[in-house]
Amino acid sequence: MTCVLRVARPRDLDSKDAFVIPIAGDGEQRPAFNRSMRVCISARMSAADEVRSYRAWRRSKGER
Repeated sequence: MTCVLRVARPRDLDSKDAFVIPIAGDGEQRPAFNRSMRVCISARMSAADEVRSYRAWRRSKGER
């Protein structure tokens, strides 16, 4: 999945469809807002061949 991110605002967490992916913890409780949070404003699923092409491109650049 590819996401376009922007800085989150406290009101973003109040949105009906908002969810938080915690770094650690049990995921039961919503973490308190902090300034490092980001919100996805646009998302799309990549096709399988796009992923392969991207990985091949990264390998060609000497990256994992």
